[in-house]
Amino acid sequence: MLMRRRHLAHLLPKPGPDENPMRLIGGTGAFREVRLPSGYTLDRSDPDVLVLRCPHATAVARFSARGATAEAIEREARTHYRERNRSA
Repeated sequence: MLMRRRHLAHLLPKPGPDENPMRLIGGTGAFREVRLPSGYTLDRSDPDVLVLRCPHATAVARFSARGATAEAIEREARTHYRERNRSA
């Protein structure tokens, strides 16, 4: 399985209780929900790292909580989804 890591020097704190954990700051500072294939989830249990997980809960990719964009996470999820379904 291919693991990709994204690292940045500064990381965002864990979201507060009234923040939607599925919203990320994009490159322009705008908020946008992450659209993932069915069964994929974004694990935010670590305040510094976002972990993209496939339907079997296996880590697909890791991203800096501060530097991750919705587009990058969606791209990784789509790529993994296509590769997984191609080999099935």
